[in-house]
Amino acid sequence: MLLVKLFRFLVTIILFCVLLFVVNLYKYQPARIPHDQWKTDYTYHPTNTSDNIFWFVQVSDIHVSRYHDLKTRAPDFKRFTTETLDAIKPELVLVTGDLTDAKTRDFTGSEQYLDEWETYQRVLAESNVTQRYVWLDIKGNHDTFDVMSLDETKNHYLKYSGDKGKRSKFTYQVNKSFGKYSFIHVNATLVPGPRRPFNFLGYLNEASLQRLEAAAFDVKSSNLTFWYSHYPTSTITCTQPGRLRTMISHYGCAYLCGHLHDLGGLGKEMYAMHPNGFLEAELADWKINRKYRIVAVDHDLMSFVDVKHDEWPVVLITMPKPASFMMPRFEPLHRMTESTHIRFLIFNPVAIRDIRVHIDGVELENKAENVNGTSLWACKWNSEDYSHGSHVLRVTAVDQLGRSKSSQIDFNLGEKWRYHFRSTSILFLLTDFSFWLPSLFYFTILVTICSLVVIRKAQINQIPKESSHGFFSITRLLFKLNLLLSYDCFFYPFLIYSINVLLGPQFVGELVTGHLGICFSYGILLNGRFLDERQMFANSLFPMFMFVLPLLLYLSTIAELRWRKDLKFRDCFSSCTCLPVAHVFMLLDLLIMCYSCRSMSISYGMYALLLNPQLTWWLLTSIYLIFRLWNLKSIKLKKSLERFDNADKEISS
Repeated sequence: MLLVKLFRFLVTIILFCVLLFVVNLYKYQPARIPHDQWKTDYTYHPTNTSDNIFWFVQVSDIHVSRYHDLKTRAPDFKRFTTETLDAIKPELVLVTGDLTDAKTRDFTGSEQYLDEWETYQRVLAESNVTQRYVWLDIKGNHDTFDVMSLDETKNHYLKYSGDKGKRSKFTYQVNKSFGKYSFIHVNATLVPGPRRPFNFLGYLNEASLQRLEAAAFDVKSSNLTFWYSHYPTSTITCTQPGRLRTMISHYGCAYLCGHLHDLGGLGKEMYAMHPNGFLEAELADWKINRKYRIVAVDHDLMSFVDVKHDEWPVVLITMPKPASFMMPRFEPLHRMTESTHIRFLIFNPVAIRDIRVHIDGVELENKAENVNGTSLWACKWNSEDYSHGSHVLRVTAVDQLGRSKSSQIDFNLGEKWRYHFRSTSILFLLTDFSFWLPSLFYFTILVTICSLVVIRKAQINQIPKESSHGFFSITRLLFKLNLLLSYDCFFYPFLIYSINVLLGPQFVGELVTGHLGICFSYGILLNGRFLDERQMFANSLFPMFMFVLPLLLYLSTIAELRWRKDLKFRDCFSSCTCLPVAHVFMLLDLLIMCYSCRSMSISYGMYALLLNPQLTWWLLTSIYLIFRLWNLKSIKLKKSLERFDNADKEISS
């Protein structure tokens, strides 16, 4: 049968694409940079001196809350701004967004709470951290929840943050005797900022991209340029897809961000090297994980370590650097082979008692020595002994309190090496969700619409036996769908819903307090402006997979069983063992739909409940379709199938 062959072909293509994606995910390696494009600079050679090195700190997703973790989150952050930073003494501190939580107690709603911002400001004031260090704190999506414009009173960032958008608005530069280092802020927060949950992906319009490109061009002579933002590049939509990453690859070496926290434990260390040669490093949150990052630049080689608060001592190896983080286009990697000493930083509130350095499990004979009373330590080595292949370097430090901490890296002094990153990091940092979300959406919706029409119009040439190939038979599945969709009262609701998901509004709601907005699958219309919020594509797909397709399968199964056995609802619990299970799953699905409707009303007001074709109207439609199917006197086949049905009955008699 042609329809079955087409269905199997489509499934095969989908499974092949998924398999190909998974294989590429596990085997990913960035493109090799031609050797003539490697950066070279023979001005300095790493020795055992404290020059040509500086370091800074990044912390992200503070989420100061009025409802949750009141006793430890803000007090711990205050200790971080005093005890921790005083032990590290960074050149500057990057705070990459989500300074406050801005969520209601039950997490369903969101608004800017003044007392959360006052708590954040009080921590900064009492610790005097903004006077002691360069403090660049920027906005995250939580800091823009329910903020209509940049100059309105609810934009508390402008009054209560440390930087207030002054130095972070433009490029910040660290000028040293050995070079110039630039920091470019990528502000992709939405304006206006809808309330949650539809304020997750960032956006850069053409004007923002041009400003970033001009800022990057102005500092192209910098030794290294760091880009920082709240959002990973994978979650930023640009008017020109890929343009942000192209700019970074031309004018920067690393992109530092937060936002994804640790993906619920799936992404503890989210780092990945982009195909065009720059490193992206997402930092886990302070909110739950209490993480912060120390980034060191040693002779223009960047190294970093992510640290859990209150874990001491902290060891950061800076020379040589890890092979997976080497960026030959931006860093003079030859300095590692020219170095006379292994170099590493040790930060600790108390003195260090013992240090041991091992390479490939063998302890070095030369002892590590402190450099000029700083946090820098050096251990003499002969780099030529390790010029071939990969090697493992481990530095262990023990302080006077007996606390021990080790740092281990794989390094390679040759010209060929392999990058090693977690698959979750590659997936969530390198995937361009602003491209793949709409692609997956349009593919799914168009396949759904075409399938509904084709299955309804298809000529089924045979009636499958009830026991043929079990419940998951493709032939039987298509027969059930054809049986159900032959009725106009079932076909058109599914078709109209699918077309509305593709073209029409999903719901109308108070997206910002006092301002109604209209949400489509392809964006949000709010206050006369259209926001290219591609999170809506995912939001539109969720009901399709969660509510529409399960209902279609449930109704088609009931239609087939009623046709075969002429069942009534009161008889189904005793007549067929699979039906009670189907009823329970359908009831759970309807309850989840009810909860989703309630959440929408809490998040975006009563309009979002009443003017909601995506959820509320479909809930009512689902209940109607279920009752309509059970109240049909009988289920009949198409006329084209009646002769097959009659023939089967004659044979059986």
